Amino acid sequence: MYSSSSSITLVTALYDIKRETKGDGRKFSDYLEWFGKTLQLEESMVIFVDKSLESFVLEKRAHLPNKTKLIIRSFTDLPCYKYLEKIKGILSSLKHQPTDLSLKLPEYEVVIHSKAGLLQECMDQNYFKTNLFGWIDAGVSRFWKQVDPKKEWPHSDYRTMIERSNRVWIQPSSYKRKRYTCKDIGSCLCRVFATIFIGTQNVMTLLCGLLDRFLEQHMLKKNRIDNEQMSLSILGEAKYKNIFQYVCKHKPGMFSWLFKSHHLVLSDILSQPFNSEMHFDPKIQKF
Repeated sequence: MYSSSSSITLVTALYDIKRETKGDGRKFSDYLEWFGKTLQLEESMVIFVDKSLESFVLEKRAHLPNKTKLIIRSFTDLPCYKYLEKIKGILSSLKHQPTDLSLKLPEYEVVIHSKAGLLQECMDQNYFKTNLFGWIDAGVSRFWKQVDPKKEWPHSDYRTMIERSNRVWIQPSSYKRKRYTCKDIGSCLCRVFATIFIGTQNVMTLLCGLLDRFLEQHMLKKNRIDNEQMSLSILGEAKYKNIFQYVCKHKPGMFSWLFKSHHLVLSDILSQPFNSEMHFDPKIQKF
């Protein structure tokens, strides 16, 4: 049995895919700044980077040697690198000029779709013997408003709730009621943010398998591609919708929230004690 403050393994990765020059202009130097702050979370963390970032990570995590598993992994050894040429072929055949990064930079697709494989590897090894696992993007700290990296994250209230719910906790990106189907693949629309998603080892293992199969069977096999958020959005509308716990600040239908609130608030929500004023879909109460 795990205590009310269940232990968690956070998994993250960062690769320089030349996003600034080949993608949307976002600078890798900005990512390094955000990554450095993300690495200050005093939780058990598995970090995937290539050799060029080894010293950077070791410096930022020097005070947390017992909570750090650094894995040096080249870009070409990422789980979805094997699909790079297939993805390039799909993108080169597009009949329109893409604007979304997902359809402009094939290396980006490799990284984001490798999340499931990297997570599964960490769950198989379970380096820190935890029951909770969470993916956090390397640059997630740019959204922090209330997170104190020296304090427990997620808060013990939410750790207990996540464990007992046996769902994947994730934040919606839109409350506009649209049912996402495979017909939406390639639109780069999505219902959820994949910046953070957390759950028990059991449900996260289920999700990782679903994501890998969705990429292979519903995207690549049919010569189409989109980001991992589309995969999560469609799975959330299908028969697996009951494995998701959507967490946000307001009730669905308040689409204006997107323009009045911070882009990604899940980090801050989970950093604080349980707040019944938050919206949970499906509705839950503190355990």
